[in-house]
Amino acid sequence: MTLASLEIVDHGTGTLVFELALALVGLYGPVRVTEAMFGSCIVDGSCDAASLREQRSERIRSIAGLVIADLDDIRRSYAAPQETP
Repeated sequence: MTLASLEIVDHGTGTLVFELALALVGLYGPVRVTEAMFGSCIVDGSCDAASLREQRSERIRSIAGLVIADLDDIRRSYAAPQETP
């Protein structure tokens, strides 16, 4: 097994992954944390776990904002009066 093949899954609160990644930085250097829905980030030890969780939260809010904007556009397009030929 190599570090690149190591997969860490935290089905609980989602807090363990950053603490573990920070612990691995001391042994292996920067590591990438990849989350299925929200992409990935490099953990290099420059931020603590709380800051990394806040960055993830910001990413989630940004994605949610884009989805809401798209849904609003769809709703407006259906609410517009339809022209009849």
